[in-house]
Amino acid sequence: MRVERVDVFVIGGGGTGSDVTAALAGAGMNVAMAEREALGGECANFGCDPSKAMLKAARVAALAREQASSASGWGPSRSTSPP
Repeated sequence: MRVERVDVFVIGGGGTGSDVTAALAGAGMNVAMAEREALGGECANFGCDPSKAMLKAARVAALAREQASSASGWGPSRSTSPP
């Protein structure tokens, strides 16, 4: 097994762990990180972000339906015969 020395070992690849790892690596440090599950943590993968995306899509769809139903009589005529 190969052993590599690092300046910092970050435990947990959630939002904060990922940010710290990126900042330290950007500062020139040799950094390693361990994460048991998905990188990005609970919020980014299962909680807040996906939920907000689904809620936003539902709001946009509802608004589109509402606008389509209230727009009858507005806009260009669909008639193909000359006036």
